[in-house]
Amino acid sequence: MSIFILKIIALITMTIDHVGRFFFADQIGWLLVGRLAFPIFAWGIANGYHYTKNLLQYLTRLGLFALISQVPYTITYLTLGYDPTVLNIFFTLLLGLCAIIVYEYTPKKWLAWISICILATLATAIPTDYGAYGVLLVIVFHITYGQPRRMLKWQTILWLLFFILGQLVLFTPLKEIAISNYIPQIITVQFVGLISVGLISLYNGVQGRKMKWLFYWYYPVHLIILVLIAHVI
Repeated sequence: MSIFILKIIALITMTIDHVGRFFFADQIGWLLVGRLAFPIFAWGIANGYHYTKNLLQYLTRLGLFALISQVPYTITYLTLGYDPTVLNIFFTLLLGLCAIIVYEYTPKKWLAWISICILATLATAIPTDYGAYGVLLVIVFHITYGQPRRMLKWQTILWLLFFILGQLVLFTPLKEIAISNYIPQIITVQFVGLISVGLISLYNGVQGRKMKWLFYWYYPVHLIILVLIAHVI
């Protein structure tokens, strides 16, 4: 399976998730299908790091589309009644790529992991979509790149860790302070995302059709379209 096909699957499942949020909020099936999208995008960052010829351009591109996407993302969150201060998924992926760079270029791994934890904490404190979980998932995919069994093992461990933390938060005073700023509630159903490892394991190292900009522009554009449709109907 080419990277192009994997990204198309991620776009389709993401769109299904967002359509469900806008128009079928009481039907969990849309949400469950959507859990496949982010792990594929997170793996795509790890894959992109392995193949990019210009790391600075890669970082700049993610940062640029994080900024471009924020206005439609904020409008989307306002429309859906969510917290409008959350930053979009490009910011999470950008911090994930920074975590990979820190891991690879810091000589002492203990210092690298401290720095990665700071980046993950930052993602939760800001907060960004998926927060610390998202950043750590990117680094997990990087470390286990090309090893599906380890990939599944560590993605499962990461999900269990955040699921347990989420349950603990629910029974502490923190539950009064917007739980989404600490452990995203979406983590409770993110176990479905483990299926993504099966799809990723089919990757054959082939790029497929070259439509890089499609995958960047699709995110903000489809949000604008969904908001417009929601306001019309």
